[in-house]
Amino acid sequence: IGIRVRKVQPSPQKYFHHPRSGTGKFYSILSLSKDHFKLLTISLNNYLKELCEDISKTLSQNCSIYYDLEYVEINVDKCIIIGLITNEIVTNAIKHAFSDVKDPALKVVLKNKDNEILLSIIDNGKGFDGNMEELSKKSLGLKVISSLSKQLHAKLITTHEQGLGYILSFKL
Repeated sequence: IGIRVRKVQPSPQKYFHHPRSGTGKFYSILSLSKDHFKLLTISLNNYLKELCEDISKTLSQNCSIYYDLEYVEINVDKCIIIGLITNEIVTNAIKHAFSDVKDPALKVVLKNKDNEILLSIIDNGKGFDGNMEELSKKSLGLKVISSLSKQLHAKLITTHEQGLGYILSFKL
């Protein structure tokens, strides 16, 4: 798994909030202990949108991404895991799903119902005709998604009727 470091612009305050001070300073994250790090929360809806856009631009694909994102504030630990899962799903979709697809598109949905979070990422690609369980045993990417989902104590459902979709549900 590659890690990319980049400057956050225009300001990290739109993503990071510290409940005790009311403001966030991105550079201060580096000096925080593990216990303090857990106090930080991130606007997951903003983070997911920016992450998906960055992946699409990085892979130079003309892929439309449609969003239906409710506001969800989540701790940094969970956000990192969700970011890794999202990165894997979106990257796989852009790299593999859209050959021979006229108008490639992804739909990213984030819902919060009584602190039960539902994240779905669905592409309109060629889908998968085989057994998803068998593919999951062979594919490193799907193993990563499954393993990270378990770290969240999340339920992971895959759909493959019209494109390929992942539905992740977990408690805040």
